[in-house]
Amino acid sequence: MSVQISPEQAEKKSFRSTFDDGLWAANVGKVPGGTTTIAFGLILLAGFSIAAYFLDFSRLYIYGLMLALSPVVGEKLFARGLASHHGFPVTFGTTASVMAIVGIAVFARLLRDNPVPAGGDSSEEA
Repeated sequence: MSVQISPEQAEKKSFRSTFDDGLWAANVGKVPGGTTTIAFGLILLAGFSIAAYFLDFSRLYIYGLMLALSPVVGEKLFARGLASHHGFPVTFGTTASVMAIVGIAVFARLLRDNPVPAGGDSSEEA
């Protein structure tokens, strides 16, 4: 049983946007891509906030906020034609760079405040 469609319907279907089929990467079924992006950002924010609370690590709140805003800002950049791949390489790359720079600064401060002993192995008993 094959379905017969007219040439006009075939032409209309061939030029139909992939958004109509729900096949676009940011769409899940018929849910708009913006809703999915915001939900993903809220999940990231909730996860990092819970971790920050239980670990008593306040910097994770800022990291969670930055990660929550990354998909939203990336989609806005992509919609305006300012970035490819939904802007995720730019936004998540910027967020990761900030995290790495802060981590390197904290590590450098740790090494400055706790220098390695100059004389031999510190595990030897005197």
